[in-house]
Amino acid sequence: MHPEDRGDLPKPVDPLHLAAFETKLIVRNTRVEDYDELVALQLRCFPGMATWSVEQIRSQLRVFPEGQFCIEFNGRIVASANSLIVDFEQHENWHDWELVSDAGYIRNHNALGDTLYGIEIMVDPEFRGHKLARRLYEARKQLVRARNIVG
Repeated sequence: MHPEDRGDLPKPVDPLHLAAFETKLIVRNTRVEDYDELVALQLRCFPGMATWSVEQIRSQLRVFPEGQFCIEFNGRIVASANSLIVDFEQHENWHDWELVSDAGYIRNHNALGDTLYGIEIMVDPEFRGHKLARRLYEARKQLVRARNIVG
């Protein structure tokens, strides 16, 4: 059954329902225990693409846990974002995602770098239109401010 049919998920056009929906959202850092839900989310968002391996998620969380975010709605992960910090000068002209992200392992994360680089963002198709990506970008902006990095 589609969430809107159950009444769990309000239609985004109704501001009163959107406000009630927003109170049920939790933006937090991702944990290794979220792995199965992250893979399920990736399969819904990017059918046919390879998903994160548990080793990639563990590496991201070991290297830069505060740069990995997810959003929960009623205990279910419905959006996520992954990132690392790089030196902009090393990647300003062009870049290769595999190179910049260390193929998703982010072992090249530079805590002293000047730029937060987003390697992925995804929102469950059933939850699109509810400004969840905006919340993930806000979490990233807060991290940039807290770390006092350029961008």
